[in-house]
Amino acid sequence: MFLFFSGFGKTALEQRLVDSNSSYLITSDFFQRRGRVINLRAHWEDVLSNTFVKKIIDNPPNDSVFSFKRIYNEAFNKYDSNRKFEAELMDSGDPLFILYTSGTTGKQKVLFRHTVDFLFFPLINHPT
Repeated sequence: MFLFFSGFGKTALEQRLVDSNSSYLITSDFFQRRGRVINLRAHWEDVLSNTFVKKIIDNPPNDSVFSFKRIYNEAFNKYDSNRKFEAELMDSGDPLFILYTSGTTGKQKVLFRHTVDFLFFPLINHPT
């Protein structure tokens, strides 16, 4: 998974989707910033044919509130309610997400966040 800034242009978005081998794109058609409507769909719609993205999760059809709970329920309702799902065992070095810089001065820089550093850093800096 990688997180991308809405200000990325089409080329930058396409490069990051390809570099990260992303299979899913969780996005929105648009959002508001400083009173202006930003059209995200115009960015991602044009670049998907050159990427590995298999599924797009975006605005609900009736423009209601985007709900991860709804997406979760839809995904698991197709399974028997008695079926057990085991948690995935993760190694401390397994990647959690990728964060790209804006890359305006050349090739973008990449920050890989691993499972251990994302969870361990708050623990050591905010002991209970």
